[in-house]
Amino acid sequence: MEMVGFVPEPNCGRGTLSIIWACLTTIMFVVWTAIHLDSQRSMSRVMWGFFIFFVPEAMPATAIDQLIKAIRLQKRLRALRDWKSWTLKQSFLIVKRGVRELGGGEVLTACRLVELAEQQQYMEENHGAHGGGIHMGMLPSDDAIDLRSKKSWFEKMLAGGQALWFCANVVSRLASGYPVTPLEDTTIAYTFCGLIASVAWLRCPQDIEDPFEVDLEVADDAAIAAVECSYSTAQDSSSSSRTSCPVTAPNGLMMGMVCVVLGLFAAVHIAAWDYPFPSAAEAWVWRCCSVAMLPLGLLILFYGDRCRSKHWSLAWTAPGLVLVRLALLTVAATSFRRMPLSVFDTPDWSGYWGHVGK
Repeated sequence: MEMVGFVPEPNCGRGTLSIIWACLTTIMFVVWTAIHLDSQRSMSRVMWGFFIFFVPEAMPATAIDQLIKAIRLQKRLRALRDWKSWTLKQSFLIVKRGVRELGGGEVLTACRLVELAEQQQYMEENHGAHGGGIHMGMLPSDDAIDLRSKKSWFEKMLAGGQALWFCANVVSRLASGYPVTPLEDTTIAYTFCGLIASVAWLRCPQDIEDPFEVDLEVADDAAIAAVECSYSTAQDSSSSSRTSCPVTAPNGLMMGMVCVVLGLFAAVHIAAWDYPFPSAAEAWVWRCCSVAMLPLGLLILFYGDRCRSKHWSLAWTAPGLVLVRLALLTVAATSFRRMPLSVFDTPDWSGYWGHVGK
């Protein structure tokens, strides 16, 4: 197998810089457009971008978790009489901490919303009282949410087109017998994470910086106290076996789907097991790190909360996962100093799809 180093941009085919440029732009487009931050956030979008760059599995894991919570919230509210038209987008807004009480009050959580909505219906049905709870008309509609959402369908289409071109290009290269570079292999893993997150967040409002404010109605204090007392008694007697907050309770489906994402991310890297790296040391670093990232990710997924509250912590596990990711990125970058010549050949069709890079 003929090996070469740096290859300048040819008239036909591709060079070293075009491969690097295509990979970096694809990662940037997919990660940047897929991020959906909470309204009450502790880190900026740039900081989240850096975090996702080193721990890309966190993005689809978060998206899947929030999608399941939003679906649960929608199902729970639609079971009430006056909430039949409650949408998934509105549920996402609540899950993303996008509504708070008037005057900069507390954030309206999913559990609190369900409690207030059920309380309002109970008061109306049993006592004819209005106020002290919440009704659907008090919350923002889909149109109001869209006005504040900073989503750009042009950006999403641009990122999606670039990601689809990149995936199709890699698949066509493998089908035609052309090798794929380690950096392209890593980019495919990032692309999968971004696309999974984008699908899960498809109905989620993006980057709502200022939360909506809701003025909770309050009726006569004495009447409300009496109604709440009877409501609590009824809830205790009819729901004693029910969890305190079924919307945010742990979910086996979410854990299973995140396991699939972790396995897929590791499998994409393991697929480059037999790639002709410049040295045996780099080959074994790639192989060991590709295998190690799955158990490290599963350890954080299943035992993260338990580890933080017991005798030992994640002080070594999370940095270990970051070091594994850095090692893979380093090997992917250094592999360009000596690559198979066929890496720079391209399938005939790839030049006809609009994209960035070659």
